[in-house]
Formats: sequence, C-alpha cells, structure tokens
Amino acid sequence: MPAGAGRLYACVLSGLLLGLSVPCFSFAPLGFLAWAWLVPLLFELRDVEKFRPFLGRVLIAVGTGFTIITLWVVNASVPGLLASVLMGTFVWSLPLVVFYLVRRLVDWPTALFSLPFVWTGWEWLYHLTPFSFGAVRLGYTQADLLWLIQYADLTGVEGVTFWLVLVNVAIFLILDARKGEEEKGRGGEREKGRRGEGEK
Repeated sequence: MPAGAGRLYACVLSGLLLGLSVPCFSFAPLGFLAWAWLVPLLFELRDVEKFRPFLGRVLIAVGTGFTIITLWVVNASVPGLLASVLMGTFVWSLPLVVFYLVRRLVDWPTALFSLPFVWTGWEWLYHLTPFSFGAVRLGYTQADLLWLIQYADLTGVEGVTFWLVLVNVAIFLILDARKGEEEKGRGGEREKGRRGEGEK
C-alpha cells in the first residue's frame, strides 16, 4: 500500500470512529468509539513537522467525522449540511492547531499531555460565544453510556471531554511504546543476523 494511501486511511478511520460515536444510531450505543478516535490520527501527526500536511490530516479526520455527525441535516437542506460540516470541522480543528503550536515549543510527550487541557479549554470558551454549536461537544458522545459518566454531575460535559481526550492520549502512548519495543526487537534480530553472516 502506498504511504499516502495509508495516511489517508488512518485519518478517515479516525473520522469514522468519531462520527459513529455520536448517540444518533438506534441500533447500538457506539459512544465507546470516542475513547480511541484520536489514536489513528495521532499516529499520523507524530512525525509531521510542517503545518500544511499536519492541517490536511486534521481536516480529513475531523471533516469525515462531522459529515457523519451532521448528515441528518441533509433532510432539511443541503447548504445547511455543508454549513454544519464546515462549522464543526473548523471548531474541532482549532484545538489540534493549538496542539501543533504547542508541539513546536515543547517535546512530543509534553505536547500530548497538554492536549486534554487545550481541547477542553477551547470547547468551554467556544460555548461562551454567540456562535455556539451544540454538536461540537466531545463529551456528548457519551450520552448513551450514563453508567460510564456518573461524574458528569460534578464536572459537567467538560469533564467528560477532558477524560475522553486524556484516555485517547494514554492509549496512543501505550500502543506507540509497544510499537517501539517491537521495532527495537526486530532491529536487534537483524543485527544478530548480520553478525552471524559475518562470522561465517
């Protein structure tokens, strides 16, 4: 598979996980998908240094997600659907743009741990404005999983958003560390093989 296609698939996968996690599908509560929706995207963003390709990946992922989330609007108006997708994509791309700027100042792990604060803070600020759009609260994806968000009466939906992003970051770090160990192990095996061939 070409590298470009792999990157596209990972970004679209993130968008699908996000879009399907919203509680508007009666056949199953899929809110649990939101606990990992950022993971494929973070793998794609990790080694991207330039802003344009970084933003491109973000827009593909978030745009895919919001197309699914607001697809029902097409019943009322196609322009309304386009406006909803553009609005949602813009709002949820901004915290990732801030994350990019933070990453330029600090190392990758530190930037990752800033992401829950950046995301939650931006959602809170955005919903204080006259342009508030209810669909752009990540915590709302858990509306069908009340047993999982019993703390929401203390923290509000912002607390749910914070934990969602934090768990996404934690899952990414665990998988990334495991991937690094596997690559290190394969590298060691190749080195042993080369040494063995040299001794023959």
